[in-house]
Amino acid sequence: MTVHLTVLLKRKSGLTHEQFIEHWTTVHAPLLTSLKIFRESVIQYSQFHVLKKDSDEAAAIGAPMSDYDGTANFIVNKWEDFLAFGSSPEYKEKVAPDEAKFLDTTATKVMIGDYHVKYSQHESK
Repeated sequence: MTVHLTVLLKRKSGLTHEQFIEHWTTVHAPLLTSLKIFRESVIQYSQFHVLKKDSDEAAAIGAPMSDYDGTANFIVNKWEDFLAFGSSPEYKEKVAPDEAKFLDTTATKVMIGDYHVKYSQHESK
């Protein structure tokens, strides 16, 4: 069984949502995925980008919207694989300094679990 990690992310003060997404997509993701230890530890990495316009419209009609800008989603074989990456010298020397450029790291939240699909159009046909 694989383990899924969802990391809730907020942009650093002073950045627009668009600047946050641009840096995360074009700078941070290539940096992260270029590291050998990352590729050895992580099965899959995806980003969930909040759609600001749609979220603002939903908030305007009373939907209780989150103030997070996105989530980083990881699939690993076991939690210890992700922990090994996060405590590695490569992470500390290369990834953490970049995160400080665009993330409010004090607001980061992590969820660890697995998915239980209860419905999928792809599987019901």
